[in-house]
Amino acid sequence: DAAGVPPEQRQTVLIKASLVEREGRSAEDRAKIAQAIENRLGREMKLDIDASLAYGLGKPGTGLTNADKESDSPFNLYRVTGLPPSPIASPGEESITAVLNPTPGDWLFWVAINLDTGETLFANNLADHDANVLKLREWQAANPG
Repeated sequence: DAAGVPPEQRQTVLIKASLVEREGRSAEDRAKIAQAIENRLGREMKLDIDASLAYGLGKPGTGLTNADKESDSPFNLYRVTGLPPSPIASPGEESITAVLNPTPGDWLFWVAINLDTGETLFANNLADHDANVLKLREWQAANPG
């Protein structure tokens, strides 16, 4: 009510905000992730969000394997186009605000490259995203366990 979200849009806002809640740490990143989600939905791209897959499988995101991406769970956004059927977390006010006021940008991809700090890089094309993922892999190699 306080955010002015019409009743018929509340479920969608909460679903998007739950994804943002699980994917971003800072308010700045959350607003960019919200925009990237909108950009992907607008292009009818799959969202490819690990947090949703992990929720659907009942396991931590750090425990996901490539085989998990074959799951027929409705929360598997590697196979399902669009949003999951329900929120995957209880979003905070910061995530709801991010969904209602995303940062304008053309991002399609994001990846946390430091899992301790949550430092996240954004990209608008797959080549740049793949380079960012390599930075995550380097961080993971330097920080096992």
